[in-house]
Amino acid sequence: MNIELQNVLNEFIKTLNEVEILITSADANASEEEKYTTFNKSALLLLTGKFENFVEVLAEEYLYEINRLNLPASRIPEMLKLHHSYKSLEKLNIHINKNDVDEIKKRFYELGTIWVSNDNFGNLDIDCKFAYGKHGENEFRKLFNQLGINDVFQEINVFVPDETLGTDTKTQIDFRGIFNSVIGMRNNILHQDATPSLTHSDIRKYKTIFQIFAEQLTISLDSQLSGISV
Repeated sequence: MNIELQNVLNEFIKTLNEVEILITSADANASEEEKYTTFNKSALLLLTGKFENFVEVLAEEYLYEINRLNLPASRIPEMLKLHHSYKSLEKLNIHINKNDVDEIKKRFYELGTIWVSNDNFGNLDIDCKFAYGKHGENEFRKLFNQLGINDVFQEINVFVPDETLGTDTKTQIDFRGIFNSVIGMRNNILHQDATPSLTHSDIRKYKTIFQIFAEQLTISLDSQLSGISV
């Protein structure tokens, strides 16, 4: 696996220890309702925050690694070229309004480089951040669609050990449904001061599922990167 993508994943897994501390604290205070719910809510918020940061950093690192390859334009995936071009055209309009001829010519030349010529190109500019205040399913899917994963919820499979059948047997789970449920609870906690019905075991399960998804997502991007660099 690409060392930089692996490092991003390793750092995310390491930070999940902080979530585990809160889960353990909730378990230790199960008899005191206020403390128990506070630790659980805090653990859920921390888990979603860590996961969103991981997703953005992984996407940024993936794009950086592609730019570092400085590939001939014909080998750059079309979806990346499209989203780079969309952003370039947005900036082009700004320069047109300012009548900045030099920058306008630069933008046109750059677009010609990746769509017409086969020159090497290592300056892909794609926004790898969630839109401010938006963290849901559509934003998540959109972020990775522009990096070449058509539907991240369909293409990344999550299998967890089936406790009823033994740890060697794994069952595929609906990560999209769990993701939406967890983000919904997060939003309710932040914006409505809600106290969802959560146990520390629930959150530990979510932590495991989000980690498995993160691992599979990293593997998928690494596979794409390997295919591009050949």
